[in-house]
Amino acid sequence: MYVFGIGLHVLAAIFFAVHAVRTQQPLYWLFILFLFPGLGSVVYGVAVWLPEMRSHRGVRRAGAKVKLLLDPGRELREATEANELSPSVGNQLRLAEALLEAGRPGEAVAHYQLALQGLYAGDPDIQSRLAKALLESGRAADARDLLDRVIAEHPKFKSPPRT
Repeated sequence: MYVFGIGLHVLAAIFFAVHAVRTQQPLYWLFILFLFPGLGSVVYGVAVWLPEMRSHRGVRRAGAKVKLLLDPGRELREATEANELSPSVGNQLRLAEALLEAGRPGEAVAHYQLALQGLYAGDPDIQSRLAKALLESGRAADARDLLDRVIAEHPKFKSPPRT
């Protein structure tokens, strides 16, 4: 069992040493890793490897999914708080998107309509988002009329793909 433990420490040190060489880390990491295989691996993992892993897109995406699983109402709660603090167009849109994701399209329609005032009254992107909310809330005829009006006013507009 003792040999297995030492082998595990050495394997971890080799893994991190290969990472250090590939990512061109300073050479002192190799000395730390091989002079202190267990402690050196822990220090390298915490100081270099973990922070680097956080910057990878796949890790960020997995982290976002875990956050969503642990607290599914977080975005809606944060969007509501931001909109109450400052009811700007950006916050109205964020809240409307969160409401739409939460399955409350009727409430999202109201926030999209609030965003379509003033400078943004004729914004085709917001109008297309409003049409989606109208459609999901069971108002297909209103959505169709709105989209026909957007097409007539902005014939070259293409709504961006949403994920």
